[in-house]
Amino acid sequence: MENKHPSVRDVVEYGLDRISPDRTVSVPVRELVRLFKTFEELNAFFHQPTHYPNMDAVHAFLGSRTDGGAYQVISEALYETLPRLLPDDVLREVESGSFEHPEHLAYRQA
Repeated sequence: MENKHPSVRDVVEYGLDRISPDRTVSVPVRELVRLFKTFEELNAFFHQPTHYPNMDAVHAFLGSRTDGGAYQVISEALYETLPRLLPDDVLREVESGSFEHPEHLAYRQA
């Protein structure tokens, strides 16, 4: 029997069915645009394989946690912006791991 790992979509959407689709939050437009632009830049880079012909190109794009590269922007969105926007009860569930898929993708094993 083949051991099929979950897809990225499976991992991202795991547990979301426990949140009512009618539940909403109020988000400052500035923060929403910042998140939109973060995903826009990630998509702009990764949608075209010629943008990352080798690992050096990926490392240059990602940069470090302090140089204004993609990793810093992603890290700030994940650890600063999004926690401020989530309701406290949902943030506690996220931080407790209750939305973690039971199977990890290959890059998260180790």
